[in-house]
Amino acid sequence: MPSDLASIFPTNELKGRVYCTEKYIQGVVKPVSGHEKKFDLVIVVDGKPKHLFEMNFYTTEGTKIGINEGEYLELLKFVRENTSYQFHWITYGNYWLTEQGERRLKNLWSRFGEIYNLSTFEEKLDSFS
Repeated sequence: MPSDLASIFPTNELKGRVYCTEKYIQGVVKPVSGHEKKFDLVIVVDGKPKHLFEMNFYTTEGTKIGINEGEYLELLKFVRENTSYQFHWITYGNYWLTEQGERRLKNLWSRFGEIYNLSTFEEKLDSFS
């Protein structure tokens, strides 16, 4: 997806906020590999991608959480330092209710500023403008 959709759509169709799923965003790459990053959800505001989301469900601690944690922290840093986008993480599942999950979430929260579950994302949806 280009950084400005005006070249694709008439500008009168780009007013307000729209959503799309499973999209690559021009200029955003995985920092370690340099490959393009596909996001689970993108909120486009007035024709420009603005909010980039990853969503994950975890039931137990395992390699997936560790891989995602590292990748998302690197991606967060890249997005903050190299783009005007905002990167967000939506995660849910029983893992976060465990002692280990709670410790990990508190650490991640301090880095992200906020991490959402499905309920908090829905409650905050109007703030993504």
